[in-house]
Amino acid sequence: MIEIELKAIKAQINPHFIFNTLNAIQYFISNHQNDQAENYIDRMASLLRKTLDFSNKTAIFILDEISYLENYLQLEKLRFEENFSFNINNNISKEYLQTEIPPMVLQPHIENALRHGLKNDKPGIKKLDLSFNIFNGQLICEVSDNGIGRKAAAAANQTKHIKHPSMGIELSSSKLLLYEQLTGKKVKTEIIDQFIPGTETATGTLIRITINTK
Repeated sequence: MIEIELKAIKAQINPHFIFNTLNAIQYFISNHQNDQAENYIDRMASLLRKTLDFSNKTAIFILDEISYLENYLQLEKLRFEENFSFNINNNISKEYLQTEIPPMVLQPHIENALRHGLKNDKPGIKKLDLSFNIFNGQLICEVSDNGIGRKAAAAANQTKHIKHPSMGIELSSSKLLLYEQLTGKKVKTEIIDQFIPGTETATGTLIRITINTK
């Protein structure tokens, strides 16, 4: 029953992601940016192939997830152009190359950072950093942005009449919980607000997902 529910959640999250991507392609076409649209479609085709490949799996190797996220971020970078940069810091040793993670549990947090934390009119380059580490038998995945922070993003959402949290993040949490039930490996998600030391000035948000490897 848990496996069936996990597959049902995957069926929900994939159309959600595809809808957002098709909107971006439509934007390029309507603005006669044909080269960008073609590049976007090529990357999207690759992403869809991986999504279909992952759809029947309850877990994938962490390196496959990192490759998937890199392609996704390249797609987003096409939309942001020079105003957005990202970095992926992979510190996974050879011993843990086959560490598994539920597919597409990090992507919703990245999407949320791009839609809310980084989409607003904050000056300077919008940055997003991913890091992957193994520490004390745990896989630690972090998503960090230099956006406006959750408090300001929530206020901006109120003016736009956005009342509900991202469905993608809710689905991500559900998938992690089911993965924990299915494998017995403890999972923890932390959302950490970041500030300039000694002040209440937000400098972004850090998402940390920790998964026991045994």
